[in-house]
Amino acid sequence: MKMSPSRTVFLAMIVLAGSGGFARAQGISWATSVDDALARARAENKVIMVAMTMDGHRDCDAMVREHYVDAGLVKLSGHSINLFASNDTHSKSGACSRCGSGDCAGHRNNDFNVRKKFFEVEGHVKVVVPQHLFVSADGKVICSASGRITAGELEWMWVYAIRTVDAKFQWTPAGRYRAPTSFKKAEVDKSENKLGAPPTKREVADAIKEARKASTSGNSGRGGRGRGRGRRTGSSIDEWLNTIVRSDSPKALQFVQSVLKKDKSGRSTVVRKIGTYSSIAWAKLVTPWLSTTESGTVRGTSVWALKKLVDPKSANALKKLYRREKDEASKGRILRSMATVAPTDGVVISQIKKALQSDKSEIVRAHATVAAGILEDRAAVTECLRTALSDSTMLVRSVAAYVIAVRQDRELSDALRSTHAAETDAESKEWMEKAQTTIREFDPKPFEEFLKKTLDQRPTGRGRRGR
Repeated sequence: MKMSPSRTVFLAMIVLAGSGGFARAQGISWATSVDDALARARAENKVIMVAMTMDGHRDCDAMVREHYVDAGLVKLSGHSINLFASNDTHSKSGACSRCGSGDCAGHRNNDFNVRKKFFEVEGHVKVVVPQHLFVSADGKVICSASGRITAGELEWMWVYAIRTVDAKFQWTPAGRYRAPTSFKKAEVDKSENKLGAPPTKREVADAIKEARKASTSGNSGRGGRGRGRGRRTGSSIDEWLNTIVRSDSPKALQFVQSVLKKDKSGRSTVVRKIGTYSSIAWAKLVTPWLSTTESGTVRGTSVWALKKLVDPKSANALKKLYRREKDEASKGRILRSMATVAPTDGVVISQIKKALQSDKSEIVRAHATVAAGILEDRAAVTECLRTALSDSTMLVRSVAAYVIAVRQDRELSDALRSTHAAETDAESKEWMEKAQTTIREFDPKPFEEFLKKTLDQRPTGRGRRGR
């Protein structure tokens, strides 16, 4: 059977995730198993890149679609041994239809053995995916990052890992280059994977049927569980939506769209479910609620959801909302969502620069500093973070230290040291000291709770005026 061009491209993208087998795709060779990867790593003095994925997971699918055909990452992969791990089966015989090489049984074995060998848990234990880890030839974890990471973050990790065996490895980074915020040094993320596999067509159809029953019966509260064959009775529509929003089927989208239009009181909850569980296909349902005048909660939840969905098409709607938003905390969060969905957009970059230079609210400027760290324009990042380091308030200066630290932004190390030497606020000075330690030791642990404690939990419309 002749394969369509789109199908060929899709399979090529999957292969670059690191499939088993010695098949070659665009110059990349792949190990067949964990043992084979370790043997090759020892023989060639290379590190191992392990890509842990699963089918139907929005972040796995997004990185397959966007990252693993990236020219820079393809080039880097030639300096490592690459291994694909997945517990999914696509075909009973022949090449894995997701990867285009190797077989599903081998990939499932990799998944099982990666958990036992590098996570030190039983092979069936669920751990968070997607997850990238880099391992030395002697089987020790160099670093890892869980969840969706950008191509620039994966690029940084790859170079960092390679330099543990080749300190003189030369690499010219792109403007997107930065450490992942989920970066862990010498350990993996053993958190449980709560998203799970996507529902089947039958499960979605049943969930829609039951949700309609709950809707027409007026049951909006939590129901009990029936005894017969595990079927729930008296369940609320809210419970069934957890299944429905994890499907990309037209029927699922149509049903939830009708719920959003009808259920005013539960609208924010539905949008939050979409942001938590759904794929990029659902962004078109969320974007219209940025312009609603009914509830600031719905708008705020929509801003958050679009940041999780990472749909570049939502950038224009976010820009419009930012221009008319009055609440300072809301404005700041919009800037961060804008930077996430459109990190190279000229208008987004200009808005962030303008906010840092002239917005009267320190809360907006602090959020703008975080947004600046997400941009993929090296010159813009440098300009924005230098501006933040010289801000009149200790909050913004502290946030700048945080951003420089978690990005591992060594280009700004001198500026950070100079600002630290002149800093008079004790709290800000302490964060700058921690930032320098983080950069020196490649360990972001001191900043794990930073945003939660200093910025994200601050009351809307209020800011601390510290110097």
